[in-house]
Amino acid sequence: MKTEMAQYIKTVLQIDDQSLIDELIGDYVNLFTETFPKIQARYNEGNFPELRQLAHMLKGVSANIGAEKVRAIALQLQDASDAENGELCASLVSELEKCRGEIDS
Repeated sequence: MKTEMAQYIKTVLQIDDQSLIDELIGDYVNLFTETFPKIQARYNEGNFPELRQLAHMLKGVSANIGAEKVRAIALQLQDASDAENGELCASLVSELEKCRGEIDS
């Protein structure tokens, strides 16, 4: 996933400075790492409004850095939270957890 983000930054954002690219990806990884436990907690609490807010934020930052897979899941999680669809939220939180493993590698 980091390769996909680096390519997006180079081509879409037109940034060629590798140290800046590494910093942007590092910041994203840190944000994802900090946000994911909050997403899990809001889901476990059944707090759909805050879950929606966190999903919305994650969707936006993922779009800005080219993490398309996370962006797509976060969008679905945002919509599922709006609908208070706990079963779908559970599945999507699980998908985000898989992404966490991909991002950390």
